[in-house]
Amino acid sequence: MITTEDIYKNRQKINSLHPLVHCISNAVAANFSANAVLALGAKAIMAEYSGEMSEIVSAAQAVSINMGMISDSKAEAINAAAKAASDCNIPFVVDIVGAACSSFRKNFAKELVSEYRPAVIKGNQAEIFAFCGLPFNAEGIDSEDSENTAYSLKKISDLAEELKTVIFMTGKADIISDGKRTISVENGSSLMPYVTGTGCALGAVTGCFLAAAEPFEAAVSAAVTMGLAGEYAEEFFRKNGSISGFAAGITDGLFSMDKEFFIGKARYFSHAT
Repeated sequence: MITTEDIYKNRQKINSLHPLVHCISNAVAANFSANAVLALGAKAIMAEYSGEMSEIVSAAQAVSINMGMISDSKAEAINAAAKAASDCNIPFVVDIVGAACSSFRKNFAKELVSEYRPAVIKGNQAEIFAFCGLPFNAEGIDSEDSENTAYSLKKISDLAEELKTVIFMTGKADIISDGKRTISVENGSSLMPYVTGTGCALGAVTGCFLAAAEPFEAAVSAAVTMGLAGEYAEEFFRKNGSISGFAAGITDGLFSMDKEFFIGKARYFSHAT
C-alpha cells in the first residue's frame, strides 16, 4: 500500500530533482498547467512543433500529452512526442481529452496507445468508457459520472490489465489501477469544475510525478496532491468568495502545502482487483 509518507516524499523528490517535463497542453490550459509544474519544483517546456519533438523529448525526464483542442499539426506533434518518448524510454502520460465527444479523438487515442504504450492513460469516466467501448454519459468534454463505483473499479482494473499500463480515471473520486493494484482517491473540491483547466493541469502534475516514481505510484501521488491543492484553495475561497482566487489558490497549494497538511487530509483507499 502506498503511504501518505510515500506521496509526500515523491512531492519532495520533484522539488529536489527539478525534472524537465515536456507538456503538450492546449491554449485554454497551458498557462495553468505550466504554473502547476513550476509550483511543484519541476521545469516546464511547452513545445508543439513536430520537427523538434525528438530533440526536446530526449532532454526531458517525463512527458505529458493532452489531446485538447486537437488539430492536424497538434496530432502530428503528439505522435512525434510519443514516438520520441517511446524510443528514449521516457515515461509519458496521455490525457485523452474529448475521446467521448468525437470518433476522431477516440480513434486517435486508440492508435496512439497501441503504437506507443504510455505509462499512464488519463481521462474522465466518459472518456475512459468511450475509449474501451462502454456506454457513457457526456456533454461536450464533461462527464456525467455513473454512481456505480464497483462497476467502474472493475472496468478500470480490467482495462489496465489488458493494456499493461496505468489507467487514471478522474471524477468525484479518482480511480487509478495497474490491473493488480487499484486505489480510489477522494481528495478534491466541489469548486474545481468551476475553474477551467484543472483536469489538464492534473495531467501535467502526473507528468511531474512520473519523473519521481513508478507509474502507478506517480498517478496516485498526482491525484492526492492535486486534490489536496483544491482543498487548500477552497479554504481561501471560504474566506473571500473569489472563484478567481480559488483558481490561483490551487497553484498556491501545490507550492505551499506542508507535510502536516498532506498527512492530515489525504483520503485514498485500496480496492481488491
